[in-house]
Amino acid sequence: MSRGSRLLLGGFLVFCALCFLAMAPGLGKGMIACALFCGLGAVACFSTGSHPVTIRLLGGTVFVLCLVYLISTARNPLARAPHAPQRAVPAIVYGLSCFVAIGLPAGYAALTGRYPLWGRGAEAFHGPKKGAKKKKRPGPPPPGGPVPPRYPPRA
Repeated sequence: MSRGSRLLLGGFLVFCALCFLAMAPGLGKGMIACALFCGLGAVACFSTGSHPVTIRLLGGTVFVLCLVYLISTARNPLARAPHAPQRAVPAIVYGLSCFVAIGLPAGYAALTGRYPLWGRGAEAFHGPKKGAKKKKRPGPPPPGGPVPPRYPPRA
């Protein structure tokens, strides 16, 4: 992730942490947990030396939350999810898709301390895949028409 992206994301996370702390007296201790999570993310953005620890903590937290969601949907697998559209999709489908798309990469990050190359959006963390060729954009034609050959063809 580029330095500018980390600074922008870190600043936004500090703002979110402060907002959660401001709401904590009226809404309870859950807001303090959200503020701590945002603060941990901000530390990960601002201090690259803390990445081995903060990435593991963030990944472990997200993995556990996705696992809890999966277990809560598995208790009543045919229930309709309250946040789902009008289609009759069982809640377990949402739980499984959340765990596979978000929970597994987060668990990998918790174990290894870095985001997996196979995770969704991995290019944002690791850059473009090695061996991937950039497409060349056709540039504007040179002034005066096409470029003549360097040497005239032999007869």
